[in-house]
Amino acid sequence: MTVSRALVLSSLLVSSSLPREAGAQGAALGPYALPARYGLGQTGQAQAPDSVTAWDAAHASPTVTICLRSLGVPTAIAREALHRIEAELSASGFLVDQADGDASAACAEGDPSIRLRSSQSAVDITASAGPGDDPVLQTVSTKDNATTAELIAIRAVEGLRAAMMQALRRSPDAADNAPETVRRFTRQDEPQPTPPEIEEPPPQPPPEPLPPDPAEEARPAPGQRTPGATPDLLLTLGGAMAWDGANPGFDAVLGVSWLLRPVALGIGIDAGIVPGSWNAMAGSVELRPFGLTGTLAALLPCGPKWECHLGAAAGLRQFSMSATSAPSGGVPITVQENHASAVLTLDGLVGYFPAPRFGFFLRGQAGLLLDAPALEVGAESLQWGRPSLGLSLGLATRF
Repeated sequence: MTVSRALVLSSLLVSSSLPREAGAQGAALGPYALPARYGLGQTGQAQAPDSVTAWDAAHASPTVTICLRSLGVPTAIAREALHRIEAELSASGFLVDQADGDASAACAEGDPSIRLRSSQSAVDITASAGPGDDPVLQTVSTKDNATTAELIAIRAVEGLRAAMMQALRRSPDAADNAPETVRRFTRQDEPQPTPPEIEEPPPQPPPEPLPPDPAEEARPAPGQRTPGATPDLLLTLGGAMAWDGANPGFDAVLGVSWLLRPVALGIGIDAGIVPGSWNAMAGSVELRPFGLTGTLAALLPCGPKWECHLGAAAGLRQFSMSATSAPSGGVPITVQENHASAVLTLDGLVGYFPAPRFGFFLRGQAGLLLDAPALEVGAESLQWGRPSLGLSLGLATRF
């Protein structure tokens, strides 16, 4: 019989195979070797005491026989795979028991075995290390165009290797006491790689401190204003007591200032809530203002928590006037009139910020109306808004 040697597994070591005695008889006592076949005494009879275990008996001979069978009628690809398996096992130093033409021939008890069962669509592979061991089962589909006899042979040999390695792990000393062919086949003699020792790097000296960055030193702390061209913004909201020549009124004021360092440009709005009034003998006059002013002020140095402005303001103020006359014994007469006039004032502001962005402000204004309204009630008269004074108090924020 010509055996194809095309299948080569690089991990297997080739050793000379020992011929199997054709007429050996006796019961197998181990999964790999049959001492009844290979451990003959001087009389030619098997000398295996009953107390010898199957595993011990497996090491009575350095040769191991592999039982190779095809269950059922093998297909062409299965028949070629059997020849390749036989050649590979023989090259690994095993004796191969293959029943040519008699697939039903039983394997000797205790022999490791490889069995192939062929069908129209697949080849089932069963590899066993011996009695009591779990077989390794595989199925290779023959409908796949990539399936070849070489692939089936590789699967079968690797399945047998896996089954033998499972058997060796059952006992701590099994690998050391196994036959040489089994150790080579399961790669037990290959040195196990040792993990490389990890050398700890020598301690590095602490890094030298970096020189201070001038840009970082020049950067202000959080909440601190940055001097220079970048403007800050100051927002004020409060109430003002306004006096223009008679009874004072109460106004709501809103102001926004751009702090350009060293000056501040601002704009303010005031609207009368409680109108100012003048009471005469023959009647009274109420004046409710609404004004829009622009401010130019110098920023005075007064500490990081303070805001100090001193400057001048100019704007336009409009009055909604309501005059009521009450002649003796007559019917009261009410007259409504609007009047607008430009206004010039001196402006001073002091702000205190206990938090970086939030605080309080106090503002004082003193000025006059350029076109002051002249009020006349009966024989009495008054020029409104000369002078014009105001005092504001409220909340401030800067950002």
